[in-house]
Amino acid sequence: MSGTITISSVDLLNAVYPQLKSQITREPEVAQQQYSYIIWTDGTNYYAKNGSTGQIDFSGTDASTVIENAINNVSAKGGIVLFRDAIYLSRTVNVNVERVSLVGADMNTIIYPNFDNAPMFVFNNRWSYSRISNLYFNAYYRNNVTPLVFRKKISLCHIEDSKITTNPGVDAIRIENSDEHGYELSMWGNTIDGNVYLYNVSEFFLIHNKFANGSLPISYGGWGTIVGNGFEDYQVVTSFHPYLRVIANYWSQSSTRYALYLGGWSNNAPAIIEGNTFTLNNTSCTTCHAIRLDAYAYDIMKVMIKNNIFIGGSSSSIAIFGVAQPGHYVKDNIVEGNDFRLWNGIKISGINTALNRVKANLGYTTENSGQAVFSGDGTTTQFRIAHGLATTPSKILVTPGSSNADGALYVSADSTYIYVNYATAPPSGTNNVVLYWYAEV
Repeated sequence: MSGTITISSVDLLNAVYPQLKSQITREPEVAQQQYSYIIWTDGTNYYAKNGSTGQIDFSGTDASTVIENAINNVSAKGGIVLFRDAIYLSRTVNVNVERVSLVGADMNTIIYPNFDNAPMFVFNNRWSYSRISNLYFNAYYRNNVTPLVFRKKISLCHIEDSKITTNPGVDAIRIENSDEHGYELSMWGNTIDGNVYLYNVSEFFLIHNKFANGSLPISYGGWGTIVGNGFEDYQVVTSFHPYLRVIANYWSQSSTRYALYLGGWSNNAPAIIEGNTFTLNNTSCTTCHAIRLDAYAYDIMKVMIKNNIFIGGSSSSIAIFGVAQPGHYVKDNIVEGNDFRLWNGIKISGINTALNRVKANLGYTTENSGQAVFSGDGTTTQFRIAHGLATTPSKILVTPGSSNADGALYVSADSTYIYVNYATAPPSGTNNVVLYWYAEV
C-alpha cells in the first residue's frame, strides 16, 4: 500500500517555530538604545563616542585600534557597541570582555577587512548574554579571512539579522568552546556565505537563516534545533551530536556533497528529520546524495526521517543512504511518509527493513496486496504476480481464493514478482485460479 504526507513543511514550521522561539532567552531591547559606545567615521578618522558621557573617548585613523579600545572598555556588567558607518579594519580586533553586543545601525553598516589570512574579530574570553545584530561582515574579496571567531565558552548569546560572507571553503563563523561546554546559542535571520564551525554547544538554535557555499560541521554537543533554513550548496555534518531536530528546511544542491550527514551517532540519542525538501540539481553527478546515516563509531539509532520531499538527483544519487561499518548497525530508525515521486535516483539504500521501520513512503512501496486471477491449463505449475514493491519482499502471504487454486504450493520472490509454485498443476479452466496475496519489504 502507498502512503500519504499528512502535513506540509509550512504548516510544520508555523506550528513548531513559535514554540522554539519561546525557549530562547533573548536579550531585551534597551530602552531608547542606551549604547556603551557609538562608532562612526568622517571618512578619514574613526571615533568612539561614550554613550553615557557623550564624550569621544577614542579616535584615530586606525579603525581596528579605535574599535578594540571601545569594546574592551565596556563595563563588566555588559554593554552595546553601535556601528553607524562602514568600517575598514586594518587588523584583527581582539575582544577581551565577556558581555558585549555588537549592533549595526542598519544593513548598510558593513565591516570590511583590509588584510588577508587572519580573522576580523576574535573573542578571546567567554561571550555571554550578548548579541551580534544587524551587521554585514564582508570578507568575500579577501583571502582566508574568518569574520567571527569565538575561542571560549558561549552561553545565552545570539547572532541575528546579519550578513556574514567569506571565501568558499573558509569559516565565516568559528565557534570553538575550547575551555568548557557552551549552551544556548541562537542564530536567526542571517545570511551566511561560507562555513560555520560549531563545536561543543548544547541547545543551539538555527532558525530562518540562509546558508550558501560551505558546510556546517557540528560535533560534541546536545539538543540542536535546525528549523526553517535555506541551504544552497551547503552540507550539514553532525558528529557525536545527539538530540537533533532538523525541521522544515530547504536544500538546493548542485555540488558533490551530501546535504545532511549524520555520523558517529551516540546510542539512545534520538533525532528528528521532518518536513524538509532536498533538491539535487546536478543530474549528472554520481556522488551527490541527500541524507547519509553513517554508523562508524556507534550504531545509528532512533532517527525519525518523516514527511520529507526528495527532488532531482542523478540515476546514481541516493535519497536516504545508510552505511554501517563493521560491528555497527543502522537500526531502530523510522523512515515514513516521505515523497520520492520526483526523485531520479535510488530512493533508499542500506536501510535494512528487518532492523528499521520503513513504511508509507510515496514512490517507494514497501507493502502491497491484491487479488491475482489466472486460467489453469492442467500443465502450468508456476504463476507469476507483479508485487509492485520497491525491492524484493521479505514477507509473503498467498491464500487460495478458489477450489482450483487450492493445493500443495510454495512461494518465492524477486525484486519484481512473486512466484507461486504448485506441486501439481491446477486443472484447465477460465479464471479458475484465484489467489489473494500480501507482500512486505
